[in-house]
Amino acid sequence: MVRVEFNVNNMEKNMLETETRIKETEQKMEETRTELMGTKDTVLNTLNEINEKLNLLEQKRESDLTGKDVVAFHAHKIADKSVTVNQVFVFTEVLLNEGSGYASTNGYFTAPVSGIYFFNCHLCVQNKKDLQYIFVVNGKTHASGLFTSNGTGRYTSFSVTVRMRSGERAWVTIDDSGSSSVDLLYEDSDDWNYFSGFLVRQIT
Repeated sequence: MVRVEFNVNNMEKNMLETETRIKETEQKMEETRTELMGTKDTVLNTLNEINEKLNLLEQKRESDLTGKDVVAFHAHKIADKSVTVNQVFVFTEVLLNEGSGYASTNGYFTAPVSGIYFFNCHLCVQNKKDLQYIFVVNGKTHASGLFTSNGTGRYTSFSVTVRMRSGERAWVTIDDSGSSSVDLLYEDSDDWNYFSGFLVRQIT
């Protein structure tokens, strides 16, 4: 009888201890869950902050690049059809000038950004006149050619691709060898003299 009572007491004691351990475990689990929820919230807040900063950086980058990576111009109507040696051809009517690189007052194109540029020029030469054209970037010749108008063809065009730094200038002029300066060029509503160019790729 005494043994049975002892066993019952032990069982009750063990059950109380087990119940206590279960409650402690449940409490620790709840604490862990609370910590995990807090960690989750912290991680989510951190990710949101990172996304916001990335968005701000992207907006700033787009703002900084707006207009700078688009450079193109097209101008026609020659200011002076009788040009002298090394005189810059000035095209006064501007049809396109994205990036504001071309100046119709002096005929110079000034690179607003560093990069690879493509240029094209079309000239209408008077019959039986010679034209020695030159394309110049900051004083250095990048293209040159001699055209003679013999009555069968009075138009010449040339293209050139160059690398320019921001602030460098490009222009079209004539050389003294083989150029007839008096009434050298002509144009009308159908035949245009023009100068155009655009940024192929911006580089540093």
